[in-house]
Amino acid sequence: MRNHVGIGLSPAKKLVLSAAGVLAVTAPIGLGIVNASAIRAQSAPPKEKKSFEVASVKRLPQPSSSTSTGGGPGTADPGRWWRSNVTMASLLVQAFHIQGQAIAGPEWLSSSAGPRYEIVARVPAGANRDDVPLMLQNLLIERFGLKFHREQKQMPAYVLAIGRSGLKLKPSTDTPGQVPHRDGYPDLAGGIAPGVIQVDSAGFVRRLAAGAMSMAQFADYLAGQNDLPIVDATGLGGKYDIVFYYSRPAPLSTDSPAIPAESGLDLRSALREQLGLELQNRKAQVDVLVIDHIEQAPAPNYVLIRCGEHRILMTCAL
Repeated sequence: MRNHVGIGLSPAKKLVLSAAGVLAVTAPIGLGIVNASAIRAQSAPPKEKKSFEVASVKRLPQPSSSTSTGGGPGTADPGRWWRSNVTMASLLVQAFHIQGQAIAGPEWLSSSAGPRYEIVARVPAGANRDDVPLMLQNLLIERFGLKFHREQKQMPAYVLAIGRSGLKLKPSTDTPGQVPHRDGYPDLAGGIAPGVIQVDSAGFVRRLAAGAMSMAQFADYLAGQNDLPIVDATGLGGKYDIVFYYSRPAPLSTDSPAIPAESGLDLRSALREQLGLELQNRKAQVDVLVIDHIEQAPAPNYVLIRCGEHRILMTCAL
């Protein structure tokens, strides 16, 4: 035996080496251990670093005719969040709370013929609804190399304003809001809970039932029914229980509806008569998310392991 001079390891390095040794024995899969901060690259980082604990991201070889989403905080499956057969634009809308018409990037982001994705993720204990968009932002950055910035642009839009007859909504309370009955729709006898949004269809008519919805959120919902961004100009800062029946519209910029509309249930008439709101067509300043870079194919799946303040990503086939 001879004496040798060794190099001392810091506690952090010992911790990482110990974790790697255990994983090499218990999980013989392709390893790519990296510090999470080293793989985050973007123009405007999220306010907080929130991540799913485990995330499986797949590009689907063949899109199907329907999408599905579910789980997450506030649902019956709070520890599991998934979306299937969704476009990248749909993921960006949820991650950044932005309207689809206010995303500037490659055409494939929202193309019906473009790539579709499936994401199944494990939500860390203690996470809330507001954490999910931040987790999704970081997932898009890590797995698709997303880089972005925001701009204010003057562009054609619809402005949501209070109608001449006055607002017909009452502020939400902490109790579930009542949903008036209408034939052909699921009965929501217990009302709609704060933070819950449910959309049902009967024939050509849709029903939106939302508990404690802000006007900004309602504007985002309406934008999904139209071809231009919708800007909230109501000046209302509170939250409202909204029950809204309307005919599925053609884009507001067209003169004739694409499908039959029940009398008084075209979007503009329904807003005015049921809620006391109106849509005005004019140019407005719109917050635009500009995509500087994004890949179509996701990076390999990973498992996130937390060791105190350190975060280790292990790539694997999920």
